[in-house]
This record gives sequence, C-alpha cells and structure tokens, in this order.
Amino acid sequence: LLHDIGKTTIPPEILNKPEERLTDFEIKLLREHVIEGANILKLYKGVPEWTLYPILEHHENIAGTGYPNALISEKMHLAGKITSLTNYYDMLTTSRPFFEALTPFEALSYIRNSSQEYDLDIFKEFIKILGKTQ
Repeated sequence: LLHDIGKTTIPPEILNKPEERLTDFEIKLLREHVIEGANILKLYKGVPEWTLYPILEHHENIAGTGYPNALISEKMHLAGKITSLTNYYDMLTTSRPFFEALTPFEALSYIRNSSQEYDLDIFKEFIKILGKTQ
C-alpha cells in the first residue's frame, strides 16, 4: 500500500522524533505527507483516481477531526475510511523509538473506545479479517 509514500520527502530525524518534541514547522511538514504522497502518485500515468483516496484520507476520521481536510464520514471515500482504520491499527501495533507497541487485542480495544472516529461496520469487518489470519 502506498498511503505513506509522501513520508519519503521527510527527513528520518523528524519521522523518528516523539510527537511531543516536534516543532510547529515539523508537525506541518509531517501533515503535508498526504498531499506530497498524492502528488507523487499523480506523476504516474494510468493510476486510477480512486487510488488517491487512501493516500489523501488515511489521517482523516469520520468525526471530522483528522487532516488534511477534516472530512466527516459522508465526505470520505470507502477506501479512505478503510485505510484510516488500518493505518491507525498499524501505528498502535508497531514499536518505534518513542512508542512501545500495543498487542493486537489492546489496539483493537483502544480503537473500539474511539468508535466516534472510525466506521463501526468497517471496524467489525476488520476484526473478522484479523480473526481469519490468526
């Protein structure tokens, strides 16, 4: 999946810095990776338009508090909603220099408690898929 391809434009020292230590400029730069990613993909002829939605919307959420456009559920593409949820799950279950990964169960519980941010039907299907792969 190419949803984070825009991060290739961001220096590793910013990508690996704890969120609370980022400057305003670094936060702005990180948030721009969704636009940069879409711009990178647009360079390739024949790429279907719908493939841009996961890139542009993977930090959006159905409550409208995400970025870059604070889209609400009705304005999000299905592919964007799915990628937003799976990206968040991946973030929670992946260790980084500044974050110890949650177990899959802990991550799912955490997301469930954030249900106003993610589509509940997609979340239920995601759990079914995870259950089949374990």
